[in-house]
Amino acid sequence: MRHLSLAVASFTVAAMVMAAPNAWAQSDADARIKALEQQLELLKQELELLKQDQAETKARADEAQTTADEVKESVAASQPLVSSGNSGVKLAISGQINRAVNVANDGDTTKAYFVDNDVSNSRFRLVGTANLDDATTLGTKIELGISPNNSSNVSQDNEDAGDTFDERVVEVFARNDSYGRLSLGKGSTASDNTAEYDLSLVAGPIMYSGVADIVGGLRFTDGNNLSDIRVDDGFFNFDGVGRKDRVLYDKRVFGPVLQLSTKAATVQRYEMA
Repeated sequence: MRHLSLAVASFTVAAMVMAAPNAWAQSDADARIKALEQQLELLKQELELLKQDQAETKARADEAQTTADEVKESVAASQPLVSSGNSGVKLAISGQINRAVNVANDGDTTKAYFVDNDVSNSRFRLVGTANLDDATTLGTKIELGISPNNSSNVSQDNEDAGDTFDERVVEVFARNDSYGRLSLGKGSTASDNTAEYDLSLVAGPIMYSGVADIVGGLRFTDGNNLSDIRVDDGFFNFDGVGRKDRVLYDKRVFGPVLQLSTKAATVQRYEMA
């Protein structure tokens, strides 16, 4: 009986030793599965976050595109940037930047000059209008010239001529489709621009018949020294007086090109064009 008991006890211990590794293996597999499930859950959360970011980015892009399209439509339709509640009263804001780099040789040296082009200098403009009826408009116009280092002031011995500010236009006006336009204040005279424009493709802000203006401040030399004569002194396109304090009447245009203008200005100046 003692031998039988020992045999049974030995069998029981062996069974326990054989069962233990299987239990440990199962526990380790469960832990790995749980870890993989946790990793999978984290990946799902990250994917959801990426989807949300993508949706928000697309929404912002669509909004920016919509805004850009609205601006393009507004510019294409020439809508004023500022408008009152009355559709007949408007304020238009405009202007230009007209910088130039002049490379000039005066017979002695060649230099580059960084200027604001006096042909049509940089400027800022406000125009307010109010429609009295379908044919008549009242308005105001303020135009300020803002010209750092104007090309009419820059010379070989003064390459940094400073800033120029000019009240180019300060006027009120009335315009009628049948009778023309009456302007009061500072602005162009009747003869201004009558001999200025040419038929080249660059006429206007870059160049026109006044060939001196873009380099007007540069001085001639006698071969060795600078003279007191500027390029602007040597060329003249016989254009009109320019801008003065005046009262100006512009008759409505006849056909495509014909117009009659007359003005009276300060210092008893009178013109007809």
